[in-house]
Amino acid sequence: SSRLFGAMLRRAFSRTQCPAPLVPRAAPRRRQFSDARQDSVSRGSESDSPPYQNEEGEWYISLGARRRMTVRKYQGRILVDFREYYEKDGRALPGNKGLSLNEDQFRILTTHLEGAVEEIKRLHGTSWKQ
Repeated sequence: SSRLFGAMLRRAFSRTQCPAPLVPRAAPRRRQFSDARQDSVSRGSESDSPPYQNEEGEWYISLGARRRMTVRKYQGRILVDFREYYEKDGRALPGNKGLSLNEDQFRILTTHLEGAVEEIKRLHGTSWKQ
């Protein structure tokens, strides 16, 4: 019985019919955009300091080339949104990766923020700058 099964497998997956071996592929690279090229926001001059406003009038700060923290109102609730953005047709659009905190969750986060900074300093050494 095992010989028969082995013969069936060899016939089913002969060299000519065998699928190509699975080779891991690198993830497709997304184009990054600089803060200066983000969606058409009303920022004023580059010397202005954050926060900024997007097209919907929502307050946001940049957390790097592809991340933002935005304060928005969604379905009558105020949310603090930490999200990755991607570029499409010259505009920065929100991606699926992110975290939205309601007001209570954000209040808990800000209550413990100073303690988190102290822990970062302790772990990093006193040379860490805020």
